[in-house]
Amino acid sequence: MAEYSVADAKNRLPKLIDKALGGEEVVITRRGKPVVELRPASGRPAPPIGSDGWLFERTRARPSVGLTSVQLLDLLNEADQDEHLFGRQLPGSDGRRGTGKRRG
Repeated sequence: MAEYSVADAKNRLPKLIDKALGGEEVVITRRGKPVVELRPASGRPAPPIGSDGWLFERTRARPSVGLTSVQLLDLLNEADQDEHLFGRQLPGSDGRRGTGKRRG
């Protein structure tokens, strides 16, 4: 195992990378203590094939609602603000809910 200080590694980085790719263990130290190991990057595993195919099939099989997600959100926001739908008053201009009258 070869150890190099940060300053040495900075000056020799291309050579250290080649050593690591060649299978040699390369350790970079700071104040004599190991802080980084250089080694070849492992390849990313391939995503599993077919694991989400059922979801795509289910999505395609559903009937379309004929609206985009933006249109659906607009409808939801309009419904949320509709005082008749939920039986409540919208906040007044002073930011309070209701008419300001107390029930006795």
